[in-house]
Amino acid sequence: MKLQGVLLRFLGSFWLVSTLTRAIRTGREQIALSSSNFSAYKTENSNLIFSSFAGLLQQWPNSFAFSGHSIIPGLIPRSTLLYHATNNINGPPTGIEWLAFNSEMSYSILSHRGGELDLYKYAATRPLRVLYVDGQSASLGTPGFMDSQYIIIDASIPPDNPDPGHDPTGETARAVALCKMGEKYGFEGVVRMATSFELLWCDFKNGIELLNMTNATDPYYKHQWDSDVPTNSLERDQSAISDSADPPFFARARWTYAHSGAREFFAPGEVRVILDPMGFISFYDGLESLDAKRRVEGTSEGPRARHRLYGISAHDTKKVQARLIEVLERKEAEDWQIDSHRPDWRALVLTIIQRYSQPLIELRYLLNREDLNATEQAIEVRGLTYDILMPSLDFSHWSSPERDWISEGIHRCLTYYTSTPLLPSDLTHSIRLIIGAIEGTLKRVCTTIYTLFFQTIQMFLPVEPTYS
Repeated sequence: MKLQGVLLRFLGSFWLVSTLTRAIRTGREQIALSSSNFSAYKTENSNLIFSSFAGLLQQWPNSFAFSGHSIIPGLIPRSTLLYHATNNINGPPTGIEWLAFNSEMSYSILSHRGGELDLYKYAATRPLRVLYVDGQSASLGTPGFMDSQYIIIDASIPPDNPDPGHDPTGETARAVALCKMGEKYGFEGVVRMATSFELLWCDFKNGIELLNMTNATDPYYKHQWDSDVPTNSLERDQSAISDSADPPFFARARWTYAHSGAREFFAPGEVRVILDPMGFISFYDGLESLDAKRRVEGTSEGPRARHRLYGISAHDTKKVQARLIEVLERKEAEDWQIDSHRPDWRALVLTIIQRYSQPLIELRYLLNREDLNATEQAIEVRGLTYDILMPSLDFSHWSSPERDWISEGIHRCLTYYTSTPLLPSDLTHSIRLIIGAIEGTLKRVCTTIYTLFFQTIQMFLPVEPTYS
């Protein structure tokens, strides 16, 4: 009989990522703690939180799980370039408007509206204080995209989609409400994602500088806007698009827009936003109404694409709002600084993905191979599981009839990345949540791999397979 093993359902949590360099903490440590010395934040949703956190600011994870479940503060560094395209004959905006991180995004959104098109290039004059809401949070027209923003604004989610199609009026009202909250609690804009990442910026007179303007109008375009068409890009009705054939350069805009967004498909994603894990908020974090909803729907283990925030209780929305206010008040007290001496939790999570994702894919393939006999398969599994577990394996007592060495190995494996010294100030609610997500996810991975490894070493297999 072939060796059987059940790989984890949450393998999809391990996005294939590029190499990231983990930041090295410097400076004097005082009252250092190890995460193994305190009770990590426990959650039944560790794999969901891990996956959400790992996918922040990446296109594919947030396209797959389009109904966002995370809110996190961040900064856009000084001198970051941002873009705004417009048909507005009155010049650059002065109040609330949108900026794109990629010029192709701004160009594409305005190019299909016809008329003269000006592309403005801005630079941040200082670090910009922002909130990031994950998922397809800048997309309109489908229930779920805006759920987290409704909770931020109104502490409720309407039962029906209030923005059928692309309703610019709804976007205007939402932008005003978000900026009003930002004025109260200190953030100046909101980072969201559609085909690419954008920045809702609350005051174009503050924090950004116009560097230049170029006329990006397709020279083949021969029609102008009617004089009675609104000039504000937030309010212009898209029905005013010219029905003439698309000019050749405008016709390419959507392709170049999609191509530019693909650059952020996987890690490192959108690197021009620096997120603060100390303020990470997850809708998978102890919200009983949503946990109960997923149990009823049979989606507690995922896929995250089926998860929506609609159905959250009033009690839980108030809990999320209270957490958000607590995070924002702390950010204000710290003047929105992100301490570079703190552990880089995003890099750590992506390092874990890089470490485990490919071997787990190989293991799943190996367990399903039909061209190997049982002995050959077991030998191959023994070698691969050893490779995965080697850093946490200790064979000092492996021949003992007791299996303590296995449970001890599993513990070393699941705490391998979280056993480093930490300061008490490092351990906010958000960081405990992230640690719990890491250890909860790795507990399931490590237990599965250790079980397979133990099975193989009990079989008295040959050192090497003999293939026929």
